[in-house]
Amino acid sequence: MRPDQFTIKAIEAIQNAERRAQTAGHGEVTPVHLLAALTSADAQGDGGIVVPILQKAGAHIDQIRNITESELSRLPKVEGTTPTISRPLQQVLTDSEPIARKMKDEYVSTEHLLVALADVTSEA
Repeated sequence: MRPDQFTIKAIEAIQNAERRAQTAGHGEVTPVHLLAALTSADAQGDGGIVVPILQKAGAHIDQIRNITESELSRLPKVEGTTPTISRPLQQVLTDSEPIARKMKDEYVSTEHLLVALADVTSEA
């Protein structure tokens, strides 16, 4: 993953995922944390594209948010540590770069992260 290849919104989503993991006391930042960050009301209110894409595809955002929160609540808690990026999330970040190139985009954005989330096997 090369941070200089990500849009500001994509970096913000990754940072929000990390904050969610830290606040919840999770030992790893997972694809579920990223999905929660991408579909949060804050991301939508900020002009994010992921929620409108999912809605156009027929997804029920409230249901996605509820399931995501349920999955996050099931993750083990760890005290006194900074969360690390899980292997599946690392795979999402790595896979998002060729997805962006294939779509002829110069930078990885939140929609590329969403596609990579759908491709990588994880709870998300």
